[in-house]
Amino acid sequence: MLQFKEAEGHCKVLTNFKLDGFNLGQWITTQRANQDSMSPERKQKLDDIGFVWDPVVEHWEEGFNKLLQFKEVESHCRVPQKCKLDGFNLGSWVNRQRRGKDTMSPERKQRLDDIGFIWDISKDKT
Repeated sequence: MLQFKEAEGHCKVLTNFKLDGFNLGQWITTQRANQDSMSPERKQKLDDIGFVWDPVVEHWEEGFNKLLQFKEVESHCRVPQKCKLDGFNLGSWVNRQRRGKDTMSPERKQRLDDIGFIWDISKDKT
């Protein structure tokens, strides 16, 4: 894991990734599955290097933070569909939030509402 982080600068390992013949992606999956039963010391070692315990949550938070950056510069949340911010496809992320509104957690929906997220771009008159 450390070798991957040193080379890539992060701990976002794809499930099928192999490093020098070692199935690092599968090892990552096992660590996530055993998170609740591993020793506090082992968990802390992984936390200390920025291990990603839940990649879905991590991706959502990254998108939300990119949206905040966009809003800070543009003063609105009307993100163009093809907008990329620091390599992150923010336009696609925003579209997925709109499509998933009905199944999204109330907390996520509220966080988006709190920053002025536009759920239906066709109704936006600003």
